[in-house]
Amino acid sequence: MKSSLASADWRLEENAWCLLLGAENKAGPGPSPCGESGRCQLRAEPRGDDESSMSKVLKRKKHWSAKVRECAVSWGGAGEFGSVVELLGGAEHGLFPFLGHMDLDALVCHVGSLPYYGDVLLEVNGTPVSGLTNRDTHAVIRHFREPIRIKTVKP
Repeated sequence: MKSSLASADWRLEENAWCLLLGAENKAGPGPSPCGESGRCQLRAEPRGDDESSMSKVLKRKKHWSAKVRECAVSWGGAGEFGSVVELLGGAEHGLFPFLGHMDLDALVCHVGSLPYYGDVLLEVNGTPVSGLTNRDTHAVIRHFREPIRIKTVKP
């Protein structure tokens, strides 16, 4: 009993002529497209100079975790963190907490660079805040003394 692979007529993509495994030449009597008469083996003959059709190189995208920024910020005698940096989003809105308007005159960055408007807040002093409500995120920030280390990522 012949296997289904042996009697299959396979046509490869544009870069090959044919693959007839154990099957008669479908073009009729005479030589098959690859030059053999009757039966042929695998013979791939590329057409043209275009190697990009044969193998395409995919560009790797950077993972979002490679774009995480960390900075140590303090806000001096300007009151609470919430009076200097607007915190938006939160689990009650179905969003990660993210930074809104910032009073850049009152905010001092000790290490790293200041975060930007719209950056997603990931951690405060090593405590993950993603998935917390806005109120809970403010409570985590109030718990720590200045300066606080925050990890943010651009959405």
